[in-house]
Amino acid sequence: MSVTPASGERVHALLTDGTTVCVRPARPDDQKALRLHSEMSDASLRLRFFSVSRRSGEQAAARVAQPEDSGYRALVAERGGRIIRIAEYQIDVGKTAGSAEISLAVGNKRHHRGVGTLLLEHLISAARAHGVRTFTAGALTDNHEVLKVFADLGLRAERRFDGPAVHCVIPLGGTGPVVLPGLEQLLLRLSRMASDLPQLAEVDFNPVLARPEHVTALDARIRLLPRRAQDPYLRQLR
Repeated sequence: MSVTPASGERVHALLTDGTTVCVRPARPDDQKALRLHSEMSDASLRLRFFSVSRRSGEQAAARVAQPEDSGYRALVAERGGRIIRIAEYQIDVGKTAGSAEISLAVGNKRHHRGVGTLLLEHLISAARAHGVRTFTAGALTDNHEVLKVFADLGLRAERRFDGPAVHCVIPLGGTGPVVLPGLEQLLLRLSRMASDLPQLAEVDFNPVLARPEHVTALDARIRLLPRRAQDPYLRQLR
């Protein structure tokens, strides 16, 4: 159940504070509901748009109405029917082939909960599926939160400093065979689970993010057969 802007699927994910959000592709009608830009403080506007202009927020909200063939794609995190964060990319037409510029925006009360990293991980999966090989991004050097989000992706990012700004280039090609031990452990654990749990009917981990330090299943679906009254394994769980 990978999330891509073309699929229209929704998935639910757990944040670091224990709450859950719905991750889904942005829709044109989200433009009216996308209030997080207007709710940003002046400090947040400066970090996101390099200025405190409210017009910049309005223009950013209008981008979600663009057709997919424009090279624009976006994912939103939604909680209680309210969009709390958006991650988006725009293919760099006329620049390096397979390159796209990314941006993030979050509501003032939703910082430091892992939403940005979560959305970017899903956005990377969608971008790879559409032929994007490199992300580029610009940020102010004091925007420590977004720079940490880029670092937390586990991808090798190149940084170039230019006065108060830093330009990041993030190849999406993966990290090579260094992640194979983690993938092997994931498969071994799945094998043990299938052996220990006879009621297991179906397991779907997709997508799986393989980083050098750990392997993470971004979305998981596990289906069990109906419980039998005399099931010895389930009696052990009681």
